[in-house]
Amino acid sequence: MYQERIGLAVWLHSPKQARHLRKFGIVHYVSNHMNYAILYCSYQESDSIVEKLEALPFVNKVEKSQKPSLETTYSGPLHPRESQERKAIQAQAGI
Repeated sequence: MYQERIGLAVWLHSPKQARHLRKFGIVHYVSNHMNYAILYCSYQESDSIVEKLEALPFVNKVEKSQKPSLETTYSGPLHPRESQERKAIQAQAGI
């Protein structure tokens, strides 16, 4: 039911060619000023899609998203001040 996806940043010579990327996945965003497109594709097929995209003449570079390799669960507060603020709020509330 749920298919794992990965985001690809595709750097282009011109944003006009971004419509050709539709056959490789879902084009989420196209930047006309910075000449790149964000493309979502299947995680299992991502390596072959990157090779195909890099072979295209209008593509400068393809970068995979780093989000799958990042840790998204945190054991403690993200910032030291966060725990101090929480203690102050609890003290004011009388908890």
